[in-house]
Amino acid sequence: MEALTFHLGQPVYRLANRRINILTTVQNACVLPYFSIGDGKEICPYWVAPWWNDRLYDDGSTISSTLRGNFFCMERKGLGGYEHGRCANSPWALAGVEEDGEKKTMTLRFTDPDGGEIDKRLEIRESDPAVYETEILKGFSGEFSYNTHPCLKVPKECFAASLDGNWSEWQTATGKLLDTESGTYSRLPGMTVIRDWKHVTTVYGEETDLSRHPQKKGTIDLMIAKTDAVNGLGYAVFANPEEGYLYYQLKDARILPETMFWLFNGGRHFAPWNGTTDGCLGVEEMSDRIVIFEEDFPENPDRFMIPVKPDQEIAVRQVYGAVALPEGKRYIKESALTEQGISVQFDDGVQIQIPVDISFFR
Repeated sequence: MEALTFHLGQPVYRLANRRINILTTVQNACVLPYFSIGDGKEICPYWVAPWWNDRLYDDGSTISSTLRGNFFCMERKGLGGYEHGRCANSPWALAGVEEDGEKKTMTLRFTDPDGGEIDKRLEIRESDPAVYETEILKGFSGEFSYNTHPCLKVPKECFAASLDGNWSEWQTATGKLLDTESGTYSRLPGMTVIRDWKHVTTVYGEETDLSRHPQKKGTIDLMIAKTDAVNGLGYAVFANPEEGYLYYQLKDARILPETMFWLFNGGRHFAPWNGTTDGCLGVEEMSDRIVIFEEDFPENPDRFMIPVKPDQEIAVRQVYGAVALPEGKRYIKESALTEQGISVQFDDGVQIQIPVDISFFR
């Protein structure tokens, strides 16, 4: 197995078996997995920033220069100058590769110069079409936020794909974050609580269904959702009929209680987005709200940061994978978390079960 190789303009660490090929950038540790879903077909459900090859925004270090896949961020209170924190703007070292029966595990390591260390463990199994990922945080002291950043690739046709998960309430971002003065254009009203995300009135007076993607071109929107945890877990499923796969992700909702949605549909008119970048749906799992709603709590803007002690070890676990979408299926009607994984029912009544090793989270 070749541990270090090159992919889409970046040196990457490679971990692979017959079902999964993971390519993780050395700089910033962006994870880009490719899944074999049958009949010789390999897909990657994640988005890659289109400027990776034009060198117009490649400074070689920031998260924007390598933006792709699923990355981990950890922001320290009071430390500025790093979008998504220092670990998302730094190189990660290869700490080891292990094989144990059907399991292969790669460990990458980030050492924070201000104290603390993160081990990223990527585990794949011959019998399982998923990546089992754990970030082990240790030796940190202070107040932090930490989040995962899966960036899903969406079809070209508007409303062609469908999304579902165990969320109960959504809240849109503030006008300060998404406004025309910054060169940003949105369809959703700012600071609005949404309880029925399939029937939402936009700022233009039209109704939209936020479970269908992509939304209309020319805008970017952001919203936060509360997770209705089942046995401490949260999940999301995404059906992409254009490429014929069903993507899924699970999280430990005790550590990451909320989900942030970025709806990139061409609405940012500044570099490197330049009004043309679209095709991305961020379904990002969060420990807090501080990055988004800081300006809404002037009396105590840090109340959503998480205090961490030097002797404390935190494990942030997530699972993500993809399976073939049954032929002719398009929209998810409903889904549920079970003891065996995730149950998905489509709009024609057909139901499938995605197997997941739930014991990974225990």
